[in-house]
Amino acid sequence: MESSESKSESPSPDGDVRALEEAFEAGNYREVRAAAARIAASDASDDVKAAAREWKARTEPSRAQLGLLVITAVLVVALSGYELFEHGRNAPRPAPPKPTIERVTK
Repeated sequence: MESSESKSESPSPDGDVRALEEAFEAGNYREVRAAAARIAASDASDDVKAAAREWKARTEPSRAQLGLLVITAVLVVALSGYELFEHGRNAPRPAPPKPTIERVTK
């Protein structure tokens, strides 16, 4: 079920823009980026080029996502390095269980 909002976002019923929209809805973001680059290099109207740029922008990560990814990677590397530096091969291990001695009396 498509909303009327997504249909009205296209400036014209141009086939290229419709193909971008269908690729985006199908989750084929590689095709969206490639088709948007083709449209930008073509002699299409400015409205079609603007629509292609908008569809391409929707497939790119935001600055917040990239920042969180970098922070996560730095934390993983820092905490792993700390653990290896502090403990290395001498990491604390649980003591082996003591053998149970059973005494049998008659």
